[in-house]
Amino acid sequence: MIRPVDAETIQDICRDVALDNYGFLYVNDHKDYIQTEYESAETGLRTAGTVSLSDIKQTLQDATGGNGFERRRNGVYYFNSFNSREGYRVSDELKSIFTYDFVVNKQTIESRFDIAPADVDFFASELANEDYIRRIAAGERAYYVSGPRLKDETSGDASVDSRLNEEAEHGTISHTDLERVIDVAATNDVIRFFEKNDFIADIDDEYVVKSAFDDYAAHLANAVSEDAIEEFGDIGILPLSEFQQVIENEINDRFDVLKHLSHSDTSELLELVREQIAENNGLTVNRRLAIDSEQFETYVTRRATQIRDDIENEKHPPSPSAYRDHGYPQIESIEITDSQPVNQHLREQIKEQFDALVEERFSVESDA
Repeated sequence: MIRPVDAETIQDICRDVALDNYGFLYVNDHKDYIQTEYESAETGLRTAGTVSLSDIKQTLQDATGGNGFERRRNGVYYFNSFNSREGYRVSDELKSIFTYDFVVNKQTIESRFDIAPADVDFFASELANEDYIRRIAAGERAYYVSGPRLKDETSGDASVDSRLNEEAEHGTISHTDLERVIDVAATNDVIRFFEKNDFIADIDDEYVVKSAFDDYAAHLANAVSEDAIEEFGDIGILPLSEFQQVIENEINDRFDVLKHLSHSDTSELLELVREQIAENNGLTVNRRLAIDSEQFETYVTRRATQIRDDIENEKHPPSPSAYRDHGYPQIESIEITDSQPVNQHLREQIKEQFDALVEERFSVESDA
């Protein structure tokens, strides 16, 4: 009596082999291993103790689809391993690849994953569908860069953004350096892909790395900060729109960059530069105003003191309210610019400081 083979055991062994080979099962290549594992398995007395190559193929053929295997061609099966616990091996191998190679071709995928040439296109498509890689068409050839899923992995970042950041200096990378990093024949195709997918922006023989906007903004801020701050003058306050225009003008005077960026990128970059200048110089910025805090406080104190002293030289107000009766009209008449938000804020601050000086005066007299 011929005993049947244990189909479930064969499937389990084949699945383990596939998972160990990034999803691929080449039956002819793995026949000996599958037979050895099957013979050492506990299959029971009612099933065959050995298994032939034809038994393996027939078992896989009978169960294709239902057991997770996809038949690629005679003797070649694929098992999707991405969502299994062994799926991390794919991301680890890709990270290892993209840590050293910014751009790879089919031959790299074939050799690193040890798969047959006939399976490379299929596997690359599977990797792309899972966001592990992104394909760059270059004529009849195809190249690949890391996909967004490699950026999300917790064990490291091998994304395009990360690699560009590593190579960038002050948020930019020269055309020559980018060619060196890409290091494949279809350099121009790769660069166009990076531009189209918003990784970089061409600014004449060098590129701004979009993910390094913070670094580039800091570089621009250091260059224009001194001249931008001078625009505050002795008073220390500007309408926000005017301050932003000052920054934009200073950048345009020194750098040929803004005209090459999209409107949204320009707005983002200018905002980052403004924030960096504000942080470096102790500025206070709100929706309407930009204030050089130290300079503004000095000016406010000087004006408030001057108004108080002028009142005391001409009058001798007997009470704080009498001071206000003389001082407030003077404060309300102050107008240093066409910007009413600036004038209004200045008056409020001078009024507040004036009140403090008056209260201090009467407090001293009371103590005396």
